[in-house]
Parts: sequence; C-alpha cells; structure tokens
Amino acid sequence: MTEFFATFPAPGCPYPKTPVISSLGKMDGLIKREYASGESRLEVSDFWVGIENATPMITFHPWSWADELTLSAAWNETFYSKEIAVGALENIMKELGEGLKMDKVSYRVVSACCDPSTKV
Repeated sequence: MTEFFATFPAPGCPYPKTPVISSLGKMDGLIKREYASGESRLEVSDFWVGIENATPMITFHPWSWADELTLSAAWNETFYSKEIAVGALENIMKELGEGLKMDKVSYRVVSACCDPSTKV
C-alpha cells in the first residue's frame, strides 16, 4: 500500500491542489514549557514545525500550545509565492476572528524558524 502512495500521478494526470489540513492537536503533552535537571533549567518560549511539500498543495497545521492557537502553512514555492500563502493564512485568521466574534486576532507571520517577524 505504501508503494501506491509513493508513486507520482499517471502521465497527464494533474497533481492534487486542494489544501490539506493536518492538525497536530494539543502539543502541551509533547513539548513542555520548561525542562529541568538539577540546577539546570531550559525554558521553551516557542517552537516551529515544518515540512517539505513536493506537490502544488498548501498544507495547514493547526495546533495549540501554551494557551495559544497556532496555524502554520507549508507550500512549495515552485507553485505558490509567499504572498499567496500568507494571504491564505490572513484570510483564515480573519474568518476565525469573525466566526469566534473576536474584536482582534493577533498573529505573526514566520517564514523560517529564525524569522524575527513581529505580531500583526
């Protein structure tokens, strides 16, 4: 079965373009806010999850951690520009805010694990 999913589409058959949502769920049970050993202590303030897309799909990963909801997106820049992917994320955040009747939704755009972008 895994061989079937590892194959490319038949010649002439287009790649799927439908966005994919793959929820990571509650991450608090997997990544602690603090790790301690003896007198040593490590505080985790943020983390980043990334995947590599080889097809023209945008993959969205929602998760919650440390009392915050995160929605990340992974895409192949061969098929989509950063502006298109970020625009999709901004539209989703706007719809979430309206659907949840929130006056303001705070979010940040991070294009790499080391991107110091500020909250929007």
